[in-house]
Amino acid sequence: MSTFSLSFFSLILMFFTITITAQPYNATDHFLLDCGSSTADQQWVIDERTKFVPSNFTTTSFTSTPNNQDPSVPQTPYSTARIMNTSSFTYRFPVSEGPKFLRLYFYPATYSGLTPNQSFFSVSSNGYSLLTNFSAFLTALFLAEKRSDAGGDGPPVPYFVKEFLIYVKDSQFLHVVFTPSPNSYAFINGIEIVSLPENLYVNAKEPKGVDMNTAAVINKDTALEMVYRLNMGGRQISGNDDTGMYRVWDQDDNYVSGYKGFTPTYANPITYTVETPSYTAPEPVYQTQREMGNQSDLYNLTWILPVDSGYFYMLRLHFCNIISLYTKPRQTIFTVFINNKTAEEEADLFQWTKGTGYPIYKDYVVFVNSPDGRKTKQDLWLALHPSPSFNLYMDAYLNGLEVFKMSMGRDLAAPNPELSFTTPVATPTLPAKGKKTPYIAIIGGVGGGLVLLSILVLIVLRQRRRVKHYGTADDRSSYGPAYSESKSTKSYHSTLPSDRCRRFLLTDVKAATNEFSDDCVIGHGGFGKVYKGYIDDVTTAVAIKRLNPSSSQGVYEFHTEIGLLSKLRHVQLVSLIGYCDDEGEMILVYDYMAHGTLREHLYRTSNPPLSWKTRLDICIGAAKEQVSLAEWGKLSYRKGTLNKIVDPKLRGAIAPECLRQFGIVAISCLKEQGSERPAMDEVVWGLEFALELQQAAEKTVVEVVNATDHFLLDCGSSTADQQWVIDERTKFVPSNFTTTSFTSTPNNQDPSVPQTPYSTARIMNTSSFTYRFPVSEGPKFLRLYFYPATYSGLTPNQSFFSVSSNGYSLLTNFSAFLTALFLAEKRSDAGGDGPPVPYFVKEFLIYVKDSQFLHVVFTPSPNSYAFINGIEIVSLPENLYVNAKEPKGVDMNTAAVINKDTALEMVYRLNMGGRQISGNDDTGMYRVWDQDDNYVSGYKGFTPTYANPITYTVETPSYTAPEPVYQTQREMGNQSDLYNLTWILPVDSGYFYMLRLHFCNIISLYTKPRQTIFTVFINNKTAEEEADLFQWTKGTGYPIYKDYVVFVNSPDGRKTKQDLWLALHPSPSFNLYMDAYLNGLEVFKMSMGRDLAAPNPELSFTTPVATPTLPAKGKKTPYIAIIGGVGGGLVLLSILVLIVLRQRRRVKHYGTADDRSSYGPAYSESKSTKSYHSTLPSDRCRRFLLTDVKAATNEFSDDCVIGHGGFGKVYKGYIDDVTTAVAIKRLNPSSSQGVYEFHTEIGLLSKLRHVQLVSLIGYCDDEGEMILVYDYMAHGTLREHLYRTSNPPLSWKTRLDICIGAAKEQVSLAEWGKLSYRKGTLNKIVDPKLRGAIAPECLRQFGIVAISCLKEQGSERPAMDEVVWGLEFALELQQAAEKTVVEVVPDNQEHPFLLQGEQTTTDDDIFSGSTAIRNGTSSISDSTEGFKSDTVFSEMQKKTGR
Repeated sequence: MSTFSLSFFSLILMFFTITITAQPYNATDHFLLDCGSSTADQQWVIDERTKFVPSNFTTTSFTSTPNNQDPSVPQTPYSTARIMNTSSFTYRFPVSEGPKFLRLYFYPATYSGLTPNQSFFSVSSNGYSLLTNFSAFLTALFLAEKRSDAGGDGPPVPYFVKEFLIYVKDSQFLHVVFTPSPNSYAFINGIEIVSLPENLYVNAKEPKGVDMNTAAVINKDTALEMVYRLNMGGRQISGNDDTGMYRVWDQDDNYVSGYKGFTPTYANPITYTVETPSYTAPEPVYQTQREMGNQSDLYNLTWILPVDSGYFYMLRLHFCNIISLYTKPRQTIFTVFINNKTAEEEADLFQWTKGTGYPIYKDYVVFVNSPDGRKTKQDLWLALHPSPSFNLYMDAYLNGLEVFKMSMGRDLAAPNPELSFTTPVATPTLPAKGKKTPYIAIIGGVGGGLVLLSILVLIVLRQRRRVKHYGTADDRSSYGPAYSESKSTKSYHSTLPSDRCRRFLLTDVKAATNEFSDDCVIGHGGFGKVYKGYIDDVTTAVAIKRLNPSSSQGVYEFHTEIGLLSKLRHVQLVSLIGYCDDEGEMILVYDYMAHGTLREHLYRTSNPPLSWKTRLDICIGAAKEQVSLAEWGKLSYRKGTLNKIVDPKLRGAIAPECLRQFGIVAISCLKEQGSERPAMDEVVWGLEFALELQQAAEKTVVEVVNATDHFLLDCGSSTADQQWVIDERTKFVPSNFTTTSFTSTPNNQDPSVPQTPYSTARIMNTSSFTYRFPVSEGPKFLRLYFYPATYSGLTPNQSFFSVSSNGYSLLTNFSAFLTALFLAEKRSDAGGDGPPVPYFVKEFLIYVKDSQFLHVVFTPSPNSYAFINGIEIVSLPENLYVNAKEPKGVDMNTAAVINKDTALEMVYRLNMGGRQISGNDDTGMYRVWDQDDNYVSGYKGFTPTYANPITYTVETPSYTAPEPVYQTQREMGNQSDLYNLTWILPVDSGYFYMLRLHFCNIISLYTKPRQTIFTVFINNKTAEEEADLFQWTKGTGYPIYKDYVVFVNSPDGRKTKQDLWLALHPSPSFNLYMDAYLNGLEVFKMSMGRDLAAPNPELSFTTPVATPTLPAKGKKTPYIAIIGGVGGGLVLLSILVLIVLRQRRRVKHYGTADDRSSYGPAYSESKSTKSYHSTLPSDRCRRFLLTDVKAATNEFSDDCVIGHGGFGKVYKGYIDDVTTAVAIKRLNPSSSQGVYEFHTEIGLLSKLRHVQLVSLIGYCDDEGEMILVYDYMAHGTLREHLYRTSNPPLSWKTRLDICIGAAKEQVSLAEWGKLSYRKGTLNKIVDPKLRGAIAPECLRQFGIVAISCLKEQGSERPAMDEVVWGLEFALELQQAAEKTVVEVVPDNQEHPFLLQGEQTTTDDDIFSGSTAIRNGTSSISDSTEGFKSDTVFSEMQKKTGR
């Protein structure tokens, strides 16, 4: 055939394909019957006014309405029902011959006093038994339970639809017969019948049998029940958006098990074909998919679907390649498994279709066995995995799925579902255990300690919740229990805190305890039993507490206990490892204490008695570390430090005299003898007195702004509120508002969403709609309140619209739905607390000029709608933001100006280190100040508080920011030569941003200029070289703010989200106090040509990218685990450096040991969080994409492997256009090293830059990978030239050179410390800041403890109490020496313990790591010039990484 003929044929085929795409199916029959109704609907018809009901319908049935209809249930057809309680009742529909969908609509409610649990009935149609003794009530409960178990959103399912497919033959009538069971009744709310194409499901292409000997047939005699119809990775598709058959396609999120993969989308039209006509499935099914993401050698993509057992099922799998990377056959081949049987060996979309955008479906039939013959529910598994015989792209994907139950002998009726069903799984047995260890209830001590916690924390929180919050979530979201902080997105998992402790399956626990064998029991109590068990492949001993169902502890208390205990991490407390809540169990898993608890060694025990000295050591530890929480609270009260254990969110908000009175009440309630405790009326009197003291203190508040304009508009509401006004009762709406908009309520409002203004909305779906507010001239805050829900059947994902105001474009083609998803995703990625964000506020600042009207215009996009829940307008001081002092430009050639022509969008307003501040607690402008926890990256510093009033000035008026902003801060803590204080803030790229930084010194230690100077960096550029608060203000308690403007570049011009970095670091030119701090932050996006509208945010998914291959490599170089030496060396580093630094901080930074409690111990400062993007140190090392690493290693080719270990493999690779050789360490997912350890390792190694250490170049954390990239040492390490190696032996002279270098440079960190100890030169490796400050005898004792902790064998290492004793002894030696020094050393002596002849700083005291052999000789230098301690950990001084 000629080229012309082929081209012409292609054009014809293309035209033919497009023609089919444009024509959905036109149903020949479509009935919508509203059963029991008396009022007509546009689409639904009243059943009794048709000929479909029998002539005696008035005597064989009656109509009714639900006693109390759930507001989330649609009115039609669920507001009425037809009840049959005497005999069979038949609907008779005249239809054409062919296949028909029959849909039955059920809402099990109470009708005319008949409760839903009394209803049992059967349904048949044209000789097929569809339902037998059916209970709609039990079915609804099962559906709700299934969704809850799967982590699904929303309330229980109170209504549902049963869909069947029946072929109507020559009778051309479809009969639907309802027969109530004896002493029961039948009911139906609605019936729908719709025809479908002849060969779409019936007599279609023959399905493939799975593990079957005979072919499966679906013909005119086969009836089907639709069980699942899923849109993989996409949104729910309503019946009106189907292809003419009104099928509903649900999301698949609730059925994906384990790894969830990615959900890419396709923006181009789908090219339907003759084989796959346009009515097969709607375009959105094929334009979205769930895919594995080219890493599926580690995972399966699995869906778990509960079905009735004892039936055949037809599964229709819809495929369509939408990934541009895949372009030809044999690139992506995967296997399809159904119930663990191979259904498709090699699925290759490009063998089945013509290419990208061409859909195809495949049908499979499988039998689901009924183990006991009762046809109970069993799980139907569908799994995809790359074909093991092919792996160019290790990927697999699926776009849609339909599952139909097939009739067996004209029967489709299964029993009613059993609630809380579980299929037992075999569990392995344990090895024989040794002698049981006596054990008491583990949680006893913790539970006792929680008594005071409940009084001093929980009651305080409840008291605080009474204060009204404005513009935020319901008060519960601020102070709710820990277990409800964030919902797990993993299916079949609970909402308990998996980020802080593990969730075990019941099978895991049974395996750990040998099926809860009595031989494993080590304790009893009213709560149940405690078992000793083993987890992690029988390597870790644990104590497992299984609660008895008859115990007084219920599910709520169980969840609360986990929420509390998962936050407690303390050396004196037994740690909670995890929990199990499978199958109604309540199980807690703790660390196992081999030597038991203190109580077991004191009372009624066969354990050897503790020595007096040991008991003294424990007493010292208890007194200093407050082992018991209750005792801790009492001690804090006696020491007068109650304010230091208050919830950080309340720091600075409680008047000292009020807290003192509260403490008196709390402590009196903890008296040992009940007769000494106060009566309840005395408690009430004491708390009321505390409240009076608080109210008296609060009368001294600072003045606030009296807004000249303040409007609160409740859009779409019909009921008035004390503060919010109904929009349609004002003159703010247009005169034609009734024809250009309508009001609606959410179909199902989330209980966490405040009622006002989110319980109603104004919907605009025809044309533009303008609100017009008469205001005074000047700057105004415009706040738009959005709750993307379903309104009047309009789903939130259908809403796209634009908003403008006074000529400024604020939002364009805006999706509140996508924005809410992005905010929820961002908070989830950041480790944030609380549920997903279902509502939010967009805040803008617009200067209203002489027009003195503020117009807000909503314009729906084509075929879409706009909505708004609430509008707020509030005036603000003239020069607070607009025409304020000129901001400083960052990396800009021209000055930045914010004037009357500049519109702003508030992006972030943060209270650093403090609680959230509600709008009502602002200074009259109702601004909400959020916590900064979710945005801090890496080291989090400390969060001190200030109890005194703030002294505002003319330059910083009292309305600038509320007092709590300036009374709290996040600070580094005088150790910032090692760290930066960094915030990462995702913003729209392609705009200028104004950052307002609020400062106020609140640390009493800092009293004059030049003590604490730090540098401010914005996006890695210096914004402020030397920030000195005492140069800017009059002193402590005086606030100041500084404004900066920076441009955030858009790399691809699409204005997508980019990270805005803010970092603080002590000025390198000054270091009296190495500290930096910030109190508050406001970030505003600035209009560009009257435009503020950025694209909708892109949600996180990853599409694989092509990777180039490497040039041929030469002979592999032997290589050992690179990081081994460094990791081992860090052990001593953590003891001899970090612990010493902590000890020094207690003295130098705060003056006394007591002062340290103001800030808390370093390890418990604040919860680790991860920002929107990776928060790893890209300023010190590079972040590689996975595609880069694959290119460097030739797709992780085994030919590139140069080392192995328990962590995984090490590869030799090439980066930077194959010019630089690197060593790439890829961690195995089964390794004991997790994400946190991976991040910590990078954080440490990225700071180490030294001639003796192999440098970390970068890392990769793409797609769940944990990969480190190092300098490649061509000649290997010293170890490789000495032990078990084929390398040529080193000459004796070279070995001597290395030995000399090792003696001078301390090659291995750990060995260096040990050697220093043996040589008696520990004083030479102490932090230079401590030189001369440690008594020699104290340092010697400290060394004994540290070295003992480095013993090779664990059994040789000291127990914790021995460590405590040793350190206590060292402290006593230090204190004794200091007493002597006070008497004999002059006050001006700076280093009282400086040894004779010792230098305070020397270059040769810098630590080093494993020696690298370069060019055949040792790389140890004769000089260490340039590697002094003040530059080894340089971070921001050199602002570019490698």
